[in-house]
Amino acid sequence: MNVESFIRKALGVVLGAVLLTAALLFSVVVFAVLAVGGLLVLGYLWWKTRDLRRQMRQQMREQPPDGSIIEGEVIRKSVVIEQIDDARDPGAERKG
Repeated sequence: MNVESFIRKALGVVLGAVLLTAALLFSVVVFAVLAVGGLLVLGYLWWKTRDLRRQMRQQMREQPPDGSIIEGEVIRKSVVIEQIDDARDPGAERKG
């Protein structure tokens, strides 16, 4: 019985290694297929939008620079706690 037990364990290890190798190969194939599919989709989108990109470049070249600059400012306001209290309760008397 000891020999049969050893053979079963050895067969289990070999079968596990084969299954692990098969799973690894399968995952590599799936990854390769997904990568090629993604590249095909990106290539298709790049090809279909090439005319639009060309038109946008041409439009930017033809547009005369008018010198207008869009500018903005950030204004920061500090609020004192007393102002918040006054806003909540306008009838309250001010201390101090």
